[in-house]
Amino acid sequence: MDSNLLKATLDAIDKVVNTDEYGMFRYFLGTISIVEIKSAVAATDGRRLYVGSDFLKYSEGERAAIIIHELWHMIGGDAFRGVSKDPDLWNIITDIINNDFIDKQHLGKYGIALPKDALRDPKIAAMIKEQGYDYLIDQCKKYGYFEIMGKKLNCMGGGGALGDMKDLIPNDNVADQQETKRRLEESERQYEQSTGHGSWLRDYLGRNAQAKLPWQSIVQQYLKRLAAVDYTWTPPKQIYGVAKEPLTLPRLRTKSVKLAIAVDTSGSINDNMLSTFLAEMNRLISVIWSGMRFSGVLMLTTDEVYYSQPIPPIPMRVSVIQKLKTGGTDFRPAFNLIKEKYHDDIDLFIYFTDGYGAYPETPPRYPVLWVVITSPEILKQEGNYPPFGKVIPL
Repeated sequence: MDSNLLKATLDAIDKVVNTDEYGMFRYFLGTISIVEIKSAVAATDGRRLYVGSDFLKYSEGERAAIIIHELWHMIGGDAFRGVSKDPDLWNIITDIINNDFIDKQHLGKYGIALPKDALRDPKIAAMIKEQGYDYLIDQCKKYGYFEIMGKKLNCMGGGGALGDMKDLIPNDNVADQQETKRRLEESERQYEQSTGHGSWLRDYLGRNAQAKLPWQSIVQQYLKRLAAVDYTWTPPKQIYGVAKEPLTLPRLRTKSVKLAIAVDTSGSINDNMLSTFLAEMNRLISVIWSGMRFSGVLMLTTDEVYYSQPIPPIPMRVSVIQKLKTGGTDFRPAFNLIKEKYHDDIDLFIYFTDGYGAYPETPPRYPVLWVVITSPEILKQEGNYPPFGKVIPL
């Protein structure tokens, strides 16, 4: 490998791991396999870091940002998740969403910033990755092209948007995937050992569950109810869920559905429970996004609503994890926030919880889904069964 290229890469890595935001990756990046590549500025297959001679054309701060960008491809497992997808479209989507997160970290205080020509698109950045990919596929089927940064790109050869920044190498090697996870875990362990405390990476790696609920059927059921009340339908479209089964959902024409989501993070919610909640929430939003326009609010709760944000945009899972707090459980503040801030103008409220807490005495006028991880029978026996709404066991 060219000595100047290797030195520039190692200097960029050193700049990254000496930030507060990425100090926990010192072991991971310090021991990563670095390979020279001719066709890209930098790239990754999920396990290895590839760099090309054009890497040297960028400033030191941009090189560090490029390393962070490739790191996020590795953290998110993008090379492994993209095996069965169109490689160019998946690369575009993951680049945009990763870049948006890096931009929002405001790393300029370290002299770190992404190159100006890095892919950015505010509409796609508001999605989670699978949603963004489905959106581009949908655009390709409808129009034969899609737009990124105001430019129309043909679906065939859509990688032209990437230029020499095409950086994701699909990888179906399970051993590589397991090795990357092992090294990330080791990096966090060493960071915790040296600092005396853990980081968000420990939570992130421990909260990677897969969604199990049939959200397509649940959403379809509530769409029909809403449509029967005051929605005008346009011809339906077909979407595909995780099992690739076709599902027909109505396209709502008159307005967007107003959705509220709350996630209980109180002391009785352990890591595995929270992992399940986050996975189900992401899948729920993915299904809704595919079938209709929506807006609303996401809340994180204990005995208070300690964090809320309008949706969309949909926050990355790591940004949710970084905000987590623990405490007692009281469901009423979430309902109060909906009343005070949204005047109860909500079409559907979904609450992820274990079911233990103080419930409102009076049911709201909007439908409520309680997604509970505790057996409903146990909740009934212990007098903690929700007094209104529909209960969906996890």
